[in-house]
Amino acid sequence: MMASPQDDAETGRVKIDDEKVLAVEVSKPYQGQYGCSEECCAGQRGAMSKENTPSLWIDGYPWPKLEDHKYTRGHVLVLGGELMTGASRLTARGAMRIGAGLVSLAAPKMAWPIYASTLTSAIVLQFSSHRGFLELLADERKNVLTLWPGAGANEQTRNYVLAALATRRSVILDADALTAFADAPDE
Repeated sequence: MMASPQDDAETGRVKIDDEKVLAVEVSKPYQGQYGCSEECCAGQRGAMSKENTPSLWIDGYPWPKLEDHKYTRGHVLVLGGELMTGASRLTARGAMRIGAGLVSLAAPKMAWPIYASTLTSAIVLQFSSHRGFLELLADERKNVLTLWPGAGANEQTRNYVLAALATRRSVILDADALTAFADAPDE
């Protein structure tokens, strides 16, 4: 049973019904939580609340055209983790579901069988080093790079992120790819 809109606005829960595609209410300030100080949250009640209805995004939606092909719809390269594969697989599936023309997942050699057996609609590529990753980046048709769900926040991850950013393509960074720069944010 669905809670009333009043209840949803107070609790921050997600509402889904027949008339609204998705509405996320984040209007309740979270002072002291998630690094949010009282100063940054003060007076923000309702400021972040948006209803995600088609009227919000329909005019900018990139509808497929007859002349489109897989590369005009974007080629997403997901860099997969070696030990934690779930987030990378979800990222690849999400890219497929939102309409990417082609999705490739770069998998470390040890994890390649896991990715290849579970991602039957994606191209699963194997790499074994930073150099191998750079070779994958050489194909400029891979125009969206996603790093690195499940990689670990370490120097190796930082090097992969810097290589991806150097391509000047669209880059999506996951938590580990961001956390890897916690000690060197200006890098």
